Amino acid sequence: MVPGDKMPSRADIFKAVKELKMVYTEKPQPELLIRIPNSYPGQFEEEHSTMEFTSLCPFNPGQPDYAKLTIRYMPDKAMVELKSLKMYLASFRMCQIFHEEVAPLIVGTLYDLLEPFYLNMLAEFSIRGGIATVTNAKKIRPGWEPNIQ
Repeated sequence: MVPGDKMPSRADIFKAVKELKMVYTEKPQPELLIRIPNSYPGQFEEEHSTMEFTSLCPFNPGQPDYAKLTIRYMPDKAMVELKSLKMYLASFRMCQIFHEEVAPLIVGTLYDLLEPFYLNMLAEFSIRGGIATVTNAKKIRPGWEPNIQ
């Protein structure tokens, strides 16, 4: 679903989730992501994490790279439907991508879809060749400042 589109009804969301189909390809599949309405814009922070993220090393595509991903954002009018997020993240399974590219790509995709106040993602990759890689990517709505009291 494209940002700026009219928010779908519950029946439309239910139908879209039931019809989700993922085919492993060499590219991530952002088209799997589904926006759902948020009745409480700017009133809470949402966090999703998974320890089951995998992608492929571009230099050794036979070897999967494993990571723990933590996505945190403050939704405005839209949130991400969890099954669609799970399937989108799983679509990286056959994607050859450098560790450093994962977090900015996912953050950009989710930020463009959801238009939140901010979105931050920490990608903690398992040790490969004696080095662990941690990437933190974020996008903040221009002009937005948290209302902390």
